[in-house]
Amino acid sequence: MKKLIILAVLIALVVFVWPKLKEVMTTSEGAKAEKRVEAMLKAWALGGTSNSTEAQTAACQFAEGRSLLSDRDGVALASDKFDKFRIRKNLYKKIKDYKILDVTESADGNSATVNCEIDGKQYSMVVIEGEPIRWAE
Repeated sequence: MKKLIILAVLIALVVFVWPKLKEVMTTSEGAKAEKRVEAMLKAWALGGTSNSTEAQTAACQFAEGRSLLSDRDGVALASDKFDKFRIRKNLYKKIKDYKILDVTESADGNSATVNCEIDGKQYSMVVIEGEPIRWAE
């Protein structure tokens, strides 16, 4: 009986967990960067410069690539850094329109440059997993 239960658990793992795990392991830095910038821009367009959940989501995506951070101080720090990031390009406002133009992975595969258009003007951002997004100079 124990062997049947163990076999059932193993089959369930293979059927349900492995496809998701494989997807996470094989996703390129470029694809992850594009998804992160898209999530940040979408939340930014919805939240603008308010203290809404969407604005906090944009700041958290910017800072760490996560939808929300677990501690209040972390969210406040992410929000401050996100404000400075936007001010640097005169974008401290609610954006109306955005689109991802293209994504280029670095030669070492540790980062990606995401070229996008925000309210009709082109920008480039460098994305490294777990670090704040920065403007490409």
